[in-house]
Amino acid sequence: MLWRGISIEPEWVVLALLVIAIALGRGKTFIADWAPFLLLFFAYEAMRGFAAKTGFAPHDLSGLERAVFGGTLPTLTLQHAFYRVETVSPQDVVAMFFYFMHFPMPILVGSSSGCAAAITTTGSSRRSC
Repeated sequence: MLWRGISIEPEWVVLALLVIAIALGRGKTFIADWAPFLLLFFAYEAMRGFAAKTGFAPHDLSGLERAVFGGTLPTLTLQHAFYRVETVSPQDVVAMFFYFMHFPMPILVGSSSGCAAAITTTGSSRRSC
């Protein structure tokens, strides 16, 4: 959740980009270009939570981490150094932004680079992207 109950869910980003592509007359091209990525993405979404149903116990690797890092856990060391309960620091805001953008950002970058590649290969910017 980003703010006041609003969150970015990947399937809504894909749907919004599909609507934009259709409005620009590139709906079929969008689906053809993004079909492999969308297949992997929706397979990932379908597999979410699958590991919990297998019955395998999770492995605790904290002992190995403590051995490698001199008896401390790096994640706890970082949390103690940077996290303050009473304040929202700029790094908290930046971390939240990147956390929520890790799904839509590759799609947006891929869409924009696809338009740039189309303009470059055709030699004309009149082609709608």
